[in-house]
Amino acid sequence: MRIRARHLLIFSLAPLAVLAAALIWGRQQARPVGFAPTVSGEAPAAAALAGPVTYTVDARSREAWVFFDFAAGTIVETSFDGAGWDIALRRTELRTNGGVTNPRGNVAVANLGDVALETAAIPADTAFASDQLGGDDGDQVVNEAIPKWHRYNLLAHVVSAHEATYLIRTNAGRDVLVRFDSYYCEDGSPGCVTFRYLAVR
Repeated sequence: MRIRARHLLIFSLAPLAVLAAALIWGRQQARPVGFAPTVSGEAPAAAALAGPVTYTVDARSREAWVFFDFAAGTIVETSFDGAGWDIALRRTELRTNGGVTNPRGNVAVANLGDVALETAAIPADTAFASDQLGGDDGDQVVNEAIPKWHRYNLLAHVVSAHEATYLIRTNAGRDVLVRFDSYYCEDGSPGCVTFRYLAVR
């Protein structure tokens, strides 16, 4: 009976030991590299025609959205029903200036998959998607081309960007290639969204 009880104790503790080991492993994983928010004027829009521009948006607020305009190459002060913006960020959330987010906007997105930003080819039959209502209850704003630009590692408690390049048709009618790189600030705190973009036409 004692041997059986001991075996039962070992078997009951084994899952806890595995979970503890997984949690320890997760905490030991390095966070992605972080970046300081870009200061207005550091990344001129014209530079995107010559090569990829790296921009970091301070999206740490849990309430306020931050709006970015690719034509201006910077964040802008506006609202969802405004015209002069292309994407809006708040923590890991992302919306675009079109569809249900702003019916007057023209922004749409296509997912080109895991291709290099600098060499991405744009298929002639590229299908674009705009923001629509979806989710489990049908009341969440989603874009099927970019439902989530990130993935979350539960054990490591780390957010990292999907390895994908997106083609964004901006509100100004230009096409811009975008690839997300990081969700972390220079001090390691979350909420600084870094992406690279390249104007293609």
